[in-house]
Amino acid sequence: MGLGIGALAEVAKNSLNGETKPRDGSGSVLGSSPFLSEANAARIVDTLCKVRGAALKIGQMLSIQDNSFLSPQLQRIFARVRQSADFMPAWQTRYPGIAQSIRSDVENLLALLRLSAVLPAGLFADNTLRVLQRELEWECDYRREADCARSFRQLLAGDSFFEVPRVVGELTTRRVLTMELGSGVPLDQCQELPQDVRNEICLNVLRLSLRELFHFRFMQTDANWANFFYDAGKHQVTLLDFGASRPFSREFTHHYIEVIKAAADRDRAKVLQKSKDLKFVTGFETKEFEEAHVDTVMILGEPFSTPGLFDFSVQSTTRRVQALIPVMLRHRLTPPPEESYALHRKLAGCFLLCAHLRSRIPCHDLFQELYRQYWARERGA
Repeated sequence: MGLGIGALAEVAKNSLNGETKPRDGSGSVLGSSPFLSEANAARIVDTLCKVRGAALKIGQMLSIQDNSFLSPQLQRIFARVRQSADFMPAWQTRYPGIAQSIRSDVENLLALLRLSAVLPAGLFADNTLRVLQRELEWECDYRREADCARSFRQLLAGDSFFEVPRVVGELTTRRVLTMELGSGVPLDQCQELPQDVRNEICLNVLRLSLRELFHFRFMQTDANWANFFYDAGKHQVTLLDFGASRPFSREFTHHYIEVIKAAADRDRAKVLQKSKDLKFVTGFETKEFEEAHVDTVMILGEPFSTPGLFDFSVQSTTRRVQALIPVMLRHRLTPPPEESYALHRKLAGCFLLCAHLRSRIPCHDLFQELYRQYWARERGA
């Protein structure tokens, strides 16, 4: 109600001041929406800061951080939320009833985005909402997170580079998670380390992400760099926050590894065919959409197609992919597979970390060896 009154007040103010908005050739009004006036923006920021988890999760799921389709007003709103949100939102301490609170927060935030007319049909927001609600409920169930942490500790027991803190079971409940204290600094604070150390960190993080998907079929999908703590004394990375961990089916990984292999081999026809097998594409899309989709996959596959060291410090992946997003949003006929939401968030975070640390690593050799091992393991299964 407050936002509606604020919008009416903005329209009335503009009318009384004699202000008019420019129009395009069809007579449609151009420019900002009265719904997102400065007064309403303040109301929105105040509310989002109190439901920070839901707000930032929507930002992740809808790629708001990329600013690829949001109006300048909404870009500023979410930037202000990131800067001033409560560390521990009130809804995270309300229990029981937390699942209902999560659903309410998410539904209200998506309604806000719909009202501001910035969600293209190609986003399939309702489908995104279902995935988002499930993830948030997972992240608020600390018994589930404890089980996921134990699984990762077991899976990585023989890995000399990664460490998973032990869960203290007798002090863990559905509302409280207790683990050993980790040491180190978040990876985004490792920019000034020597080049060879940064290269090793990024190579291992990328290796782990691929192992999670194609070997464990179980991935910690939260790409927040603060979930990785590097201890220079131990030369180890401690892994944290397993609430968003999820499994992947054998059928999904069979097709997905072939999409990456096709991109690495620069085989556009196979990229399109395997995308259809994965149900990213129906086969009835426009030629413009198919070309944009394949272009996107080929861009993302460049690290795995480049022999020798791939230099993440000079790549322009994000900019080139963003240029293709509007085409795909206009012409997409089906939502992406459910597994891809979290997976692509994790892989994007991994690539952005490699760029942030200006790493140079042998991605091509890493993937080719993993691909060989994957099918050798499957044939022997």
